[in-house]
Amino acid sequence: MTDPIHIFSALDKDFILYGPHKTLAGIISERSDELRPELWDVFAPAGPHDRQLVAKVNGIAYVNDSRSTNINRTWFTLEQTPAPIIWIAGGVEKSEDWSILAPLVNEKVDAVLCIGGGKIGIHRAFSSIVDAIIEVSDMKQAVVMAKSLAVPGHTILLSPACASFDMFENYEDRGEQFIANIKFSQFYSHEK
Repeated sequence: MTDPIHIFSALDKDFILYGPHKTLAGIISERSDELRPELWDVFAPAGPHDRQLVAKVNGIAYVNDSRSTNINRTWFTLEQTPAPIIWIAGGVEKSEDWSILAPLVNEKVDAVLCIGGGKIGIHRAFSSIVDAIIEVSDMKQAVVMAKSLAVPGHTILLSPACASFDMFENYEDRGEQFIANIKFSQFYSHEK
């Protein structure tokens, strides 16, 4: 992974972009006075359920990316998330090709926890490159299992790459259940 580049300060938050997109973003920010207002949202900081750092406990980061309901969004999240990763994925598949994620999964993911549907595609795409692919029955089990597998330096990442409707009302509900189970497990912290 390449080093981050500081793009600009927006509102009260520094906005730092990781990954190969940083060069283009840096060039654009240098000419931001010429950037059309309708493109400003491209540089908006992540919000709830969108690469949201929920907690950092004992050196383990918990990231809620429940909004990633397709493989393309999850690809960008995996690409931007530092390794090593314990990845929570699954739900209602959208007939997409999971193997697109294989290079990133091979490079960064130590374990995949399958929640809801999507299990067949996940197993098919990653069983030869990830040692641990574990099926879990609900979000509570996913969080507990992820915590048991993680060591300091890991990121526990909820980035499902699937729709949420098999187990949850919507992606917000899925993300809120992830957050609630982190708190419930009594290891929630505001440590940054």
